[in-house]
Amino acid sequence: MGAPLWIVWQVGTVVGVVVGTGVPDAWGLTFAIPLVFIALLVPAMKDRPTVAAGVAGGVVAVLATGLPLNLGMLAGATAGIGVGVLTEVFDA
Repeated sequence: MGAPLWIVWQVGTVVGVVVGTGVPDAWGLTFAIPLVFIALLVPAMKDRPTVAAGVAGGVVAVLATGLPLNLGMLAGATAGIGVGVLTEVFDA
């Protein structure tokens, strides 16, 4: 069990080193954090309510980026949850 994990870890590290050199220094962690959320979100989008929630949450979060105290993320999450619940209720 450890060998495949080690191989994937090594390949991922090499890919990160090679691809990571192409990312400008100005992007920093502000580039990596949204990628982590996308990597977590995409596999979870399996049906219509989850896709609607993901799209609505993403759109609201992007549109609300100027809110103080970084409330854009909270607004996006709230909108995503609401749209997901409504889509699930009316989809049934």
